Amino acid sequence: MTPAFPFRPKLFETFRTYRRGDLAADVIAGVTVGIVALPLAMAFAIASGVKPEAGIFTAVIAGFIISALGGTRICIGGPTGAFIVILYGIGVKYGLDNLAICTVLAGVFLLLMGLARLGTMIKYIP
Repeated sequence: MTPAFPFRPKLFETFRTYRRGDLAADVIAGVTVGIVALPLAMAFAIASGVKPEAGIFTAVIAGFIISALGGTRICIGGPTGAFIVILYGIGVKYGLDNLAICTVLAGVFLLLMGLARLGTMIKYIP
């Protein structure tokens, strides 16, 4: 029987074959990513005009959601340097409240595109 909702995070499949050696490798990878991502997230927060704690919270929460709901076993997600220019411009021109609205709407659009099975369209977006 095919489920009505076809979304299935890779995390569920990974746990079937997960071993103790995988845990050790994942912990080392997590520490390595944290050493790079957390200071970078703090720098992005400062550059965007908010407190450094906001960057840490964002990196931890978004990193967890990306990892838990991602479609691959080996990729990671974290702050991206190219977005700081966009975020700063929106924050200065429209304010932080509107930046939050923009972020939520972008997430809603991504969810709607996923539900509409438009994932292959991403290859046409530069």
